[in-house]
Amino acid sequence: MNIPTEKSTPNKLLLCGVYLPSPIQKHFLEHYIDNANRVLESNAKVLILGDFNLSGIAWNDTEVPFAVNGNNNMTKTSFESTLLDFIALKNLTQYNTTVLNHKGKILDLVLSNLNILLNVTRSNSELSSVDDYHPPLEFTLPSGYSAKLLSRNYNERHNFYKADFEKISNYLSSIPWESDLASCTSVDEMNNKFYSILRSSILKYVPKSKPASKKFPPWYTRDLIHLSREKYKLRMRYKKYNNPLDELAFRTVKKRCSDLTESCYLKYITDLEKSLSVNPKKFWTFLKSKKVNSNAYPSAMTFDDKDETCGTGICNLFASYFASVYRPSLPLCNVPDLEYSVSCFLGSLTLRREDVLKTLKGLDRTKGAGPDGIPSLFVVQCCESLSFPLTIIFNESLMNGVFPSIWKEARIVPVFKSGDSASVKNYRAISILSVFGKAFESLVCPVLSYHIKHLISPRQSGFLASRSTVTNLIPFVDFVSNSLGSRIPVDTIYTDFSKAFDSVDHKILLGKLSRLGVYGSLLEWFKSYLYQRKSHVVVNGYSSHSFQPTSGVPQGSHLGPILFNIFINDIVGIFDHVACFLYADDMKLSMQIRGINDSLLLQEDLDRLAGWCRENRLYLNTEKCVIICSRCKTNLSPSYNIAGQKLQEVDSIRDLGVIMDKKLRFHKHIDQVATKGLQMLGFVLRNAKEFKKPSTKILLYLALVRSGLKYCSQVWSPHYEVHIKRIERIQKRFFWHLSYQSNKAKLLPSYKERLAYFKMTSLQGRRLFLGQLLFYKIINGLIDCPALLRSVNFNIPYKLPRRLRYVPFSPKGAKSSLGHHATMNRLQRQYNVISKSYNIDIFSDKPLKFRRKLGQFLESMVSV
Repeated sequence: MNIPTEKSTPNKLLLCGVYLPSPIQKHFLEHYIDNANRVLESNAKVLILGDFNLSGIAWNDTEVPFAVNGNNNMTKTSFESTLLDFIALKNLTQYNTTVLNHKGKILDLVLSNLNILLNVTRSNSELSSVDDYHPPLEFTLPSGYSAKLLSRNYNERHNFYKADFEKISNYLSSIPWESDLASCTSVDEMNNKFYSILRSSILKYVPKSKPASKKFPPWYTRDLIHLSREKYKLRMRYKKYNNPLDELAFRTVKKRCSDLTESCYLKYITDLEKSLSVNPKKFWTFLKSKKVNSNAYPSAMTFDDKDETCGTGICNLFASYFASVYRPSLPLCNVPDLEYSVSCFLGSLTLRREDVLKTLKGLDRTKGAGPDGIPSLFVVQCCESLSFPLTIIFNESLMNGVFPSIWKEARIVPVFKSGDSASVKNYRAISILSVFGKAFESLVCPVLSYHIKHLISPRQSGFLASRSTVTNLIPFVDFVSNSLGSRIPVDTIYTDFSKAFDSVDHKILLGKLSRLGVYGSLLEWFKSYLYQRKSHVVVNGYSSHSFQPTSGVPQGSHLGPILFNIFINDIVGIFDHVACFLYADDMKLSMQIRGINDSLLLQEDLDRLAGWCRENRLYLNTEKCVIICSRCKTNLSPSYNIAGQKLQEVDSIRDLGVIMDKKLRFHKHIDQVATKGLQMLGFVLRNAKEFKKPSTKILLYLALVRSGLKYCSQVWSPHYEVHIKRIERIQKRFFWHLSYQSNKAKLLPSYKERLAYFKMTSLQGRRLFLGQLLFYKIINGLIDCPALLRSVNFNIPYKLPRRLRYVPFSPKGAKSSLGHHATMNRLQRQYNVISKSYNIDIFSDKPLKFRRKLGQFLESMVSV
């Protein structure tokens, strides 16, 4: 049957029926997977229907499926695990998540690799007697019709890749900048004169061209495009006149075109493989060319009760929606005094030309142009001649306390999230700023960061040097683990601020900046930087009306995250009883609950939080604020509320990319990590199958697969053998593929030999490496997290020098497995074992030497 494809052309769909007799036997399941692999190797579109008789899988349309045993414990059984791994690796989706049999199980599955939405329901038209174990299913498969897409408005523009930058630099260097800019009466006038000179040089030395319509794939050369058009003309002529000579000419050109296409494609793939490490953008361009209309917008879109079908009207819909998230400016209220005293002040700033030049040279030349039309490529190529006038403008701006107006403009590009693509509410705004404005910010940013770094709470881990998601999660996990290990229940409140970055009140933010010692012209500069900014939406070459953000910190800027940290910093001081863990606007409050009085104290702090939100005009989305009660055997069942809204209790939640469950077992997170890793591995193997070099696939694997498998692994590192092997199977599958492609399968029969040949380590060894590297940074002060350093127990030797049996660290004793495997206890215990058997010293070795020794130790480890 025909189905809609990404290219909106008919394609074949393979319908496959499956029956696995109960009880499931290993060879039946393996035989089915082998056959399915043969079908899916050809990149065919499939729809697999049938009775799999595997009732131990919890299917959910919003979460990663997992296998459960009879006690609802998330322990993988071998058959369920095998099937789920196959589904993830082959990018299949199971659509039957709601139709249960009379036992509340799902035995009949609907699997497909189609990128469409299938709504599976129970059928009301019964063709035969209904089996209670297998209710009849019904779904509708869309036809080949595809929705009409918004056309592109191709306007002529400057092609900076063909610019004569040598002449531009000479022209700009000949301008008497100092005298010309000194005659200006304001910063904006100075900046306008600077831009007028830039644009005159661009008009002289940068040619204009219309962007290509991208009718042909990126590997098509000019000769191939010309030959393809000639082939089309000959085919039309033969079709019209039916002349045998035309047929002969057509077949000859067709053969030449086919041969040239093959050679061009092979050359493109070879060049792509060579340039992958230095230009990964080319790889994503190659993938995007396979998926036509990947970033397309529908030709008809809606916002509330408004509908638009033209490009400008759709842009205005987006502008109306993005402008609605900002809060109106209100009269200034009293800003609460900060508890800390300020011993140093920052009132002015002067920039040197050397610093400006270094910043311009360091720009990413692949970035596109901002609202002013100047791309990074132009700035980098002409950085020597631009650094002098920009230094004058930057210093004049700081001295007068005025941020240039043209650099306060932003171009917004909507990016689709999920759901109905015709609704503008399902898009997020990506803000693109001027290159010069961002360079200016990057020069002010380190000065402000240095000034406030000792005033930012150690509980804040977001957007700060030497802090990360790991420094936020490990103290929290260790706090809960140690509490539960001591049989003390813990209640944790997860908060959710509503549009936090877009809701920052400018007047309150400036008040907090002044209380941190920022004053004078620099404070006025920040005021000018925040006020009277403008934004407009651009979609497919169409543009919307401008709108003015009335609140929030600028998105996509260097200063925005730091300013938000300053705004929310004093929230930590309002709590008297709870432990606060903060990462930008992601906040969780945790407290040990020994009795009802502790619950009342926690509620008091929640009331203080509600009061702080009212004072600072930063409001919580109370419907998304939840509580996780990590309980031992206790009868306590407290209830909490924020501003009168009762909080919902959940069993698990995603916390900075890690799924936290109430018992901190991380089983669900490990399931998700393994599933996502297999999905990404399947993506790599499907899209890199034409690459010949093993090093190319290893590079893609490291960047796309292993990076996800190791994220925050210091927090959730598994200690059960079943979970260790589950994750390790992903890498084993990759090296199995790599060894067969390299014709080394017989020479390298074991996983350990394959790791040694390709110079890699096991995932378990990689997790140990990352954990010990983190531990080294904690011990040597390379990570700014006092809570982690406090949890280290040093074992002081009684005699010097140190003996061979000396153990440097003494982990805390734990009464439970949870406390025993807590992160800091585990890291100390691992280092004690390594230091006994290997010549490594965490106290005296330099970072590079420590990494090298640790890597040598891992090479000697026995792989999993």
